[in-house]
Amino acid sequence: MRHFGTSVRRSADQLHLTRENYIERRKDGSLIFSFLPMDEDEIEKHAKGCLYNFDLNMRYFESLSRDAFDRWLEGWLNLHNSFSEIDDIRPYKGVQGEYIMVLDEYKQVYCGCTNNIKRRIETHWNKKMPFDRLVFGSYEYSKLSIDSFRRLDTTRIFLNVDHSKRKTDSDEMYEMEKEEFARTDDKYMLNRTGFGLRGYEVSIAPSNRMQGLGHNN
Repeated sequence: MRHFGTSVRRSADQLHLTRENYIERRKDGSLIFSFLPMDEDEIEKHAKGCLYNFDLNMRYFESLSRDAFDRWLEGWLNLHNSFSEIDDIRPYKGVQGEYIMVLDEYKQVYCGCTNNIKRRIETHWNKKMPFDRLVFGSYEYSKLSIDSFRRLDTTRIFLNVDHSKRKTDSDEMYEMEKEEFARTDDKYMLNRTGFGLRGYEVSIAPSNRMQGLGHNN
């Protein structure tokens, strides 16, 4: 099986995000941490919080209209007509530019800039999210990470390729992203962070898009 020109190797139950595979583990069953591991009580508490946040996000996605999302995306692409849809990422190895990953089932997009389009998109697909980074901010308001979604959740890809022969530095890439994506409607955006000066990631203001979907609603 191929997806956007690349071979699909994961087992069938790992090709789409589900509640059951959201918290990823190593082959030996252990959790993945980016920093120091938690104790058992912290793990139990955080796991409950992560699944609560997962459920909130799914309720939010279900509340969105597919027709409205399609109209919004079509309008955005018409306004930014330098983006073109592709069905194969292989020719973009080592190519720099901006990319939009569309997750139609969830009515969401993820936007980014990179010096290697193919590698960056495959990193999103293949990365295992550390347990301690599943939530960005609070359990009530955190967006799901694009890296938590699976390969087949990406249904469309649009690119704005930089055809210049020079490498764009971090400050210039930040300006590109800011110009193209700053006015994108947050309700359709999965982005948690943006590019800061010198390539450091900076937090995007906490989203209130899931307000009202919590315990008492």
